[in-house]
Amino acid sequence: MPVTPDMIPGIIATNFSPMAEVADAPAFKVGDKVNTKIMAKPTHTRLPRYLRGRVGTVVTYYGGFVFADTRAILEGDHPQHLYCIRFEGSDIWGPDAGPKDVIYADLYESYLEKA
Repeated sequence: MPVTPDMIPGIIATNFSPMAEVADAPAFKVGDKVNTKIMAKPTHTRLPRYLRGRVGTVVTYYGGFVFADTRAILEGDHPQHLYCIRFEGSDIWGPDAGPKDVIYADLYESYLEKA
């Protein structure tokens, strides 16, 4: 549902949360290795291109959240599990990465598969 101007006071008053119930159990747990999917979508996603096809490790499970990709184009909430994934710099930039370089990305479950 799109946000309309008359909804703004209620959103501010209740700290409108994007958290949502997800029917299925989470597919991953902290410590799991995951691959990010390689995808080409005609609309914007929250999976940066430079992280597609990369291996990372689940470091945090946040719970269920509305899927921003579908909500943004008015296709509904489609709640999903959300995770924080750690990527080693060398896995992204190769040998030119610094020894302490890492990236953390908050990613929806549909972007991920078991490594």
